[in-house]
Amino acid sequence: MWGAPAPLQARHITGTAIARIFHGLSTAAFPGDQWRKCGFWGRYTAWDFRTVADVAGREVDRFFLLQEATDEAHRRAGGGGGAGAARKRKAPGAP
Repeated sequence: MWGAPAPLQARHITGTAIARIFHGLSTAAFPGDQWRKCGFWGRYTAWDFRTVADVAGREVDRFFLLQEATDEAHRRAGGGGGAGAARKRKAPGAP
């Protein structure tokens, strides 16, 4: 997603984590050596960190609420679980 090294949905993502990426701050979960090539790395350093974290947190919440609503609509329509269902399925042969 957006040139990121791994799908954001597969990680625990918060507004603070996104703000760190936007400010170019490396963490164990989002190391700089992997994320520097992402177009958003360090892009918003002139913006207040807390403001970026708050806005990003609201957008993350909105994203997951919309995804849950879409998944629920697909389940009701008999079309499976939608995009979120693939994440919840177990790998073949898993207990």
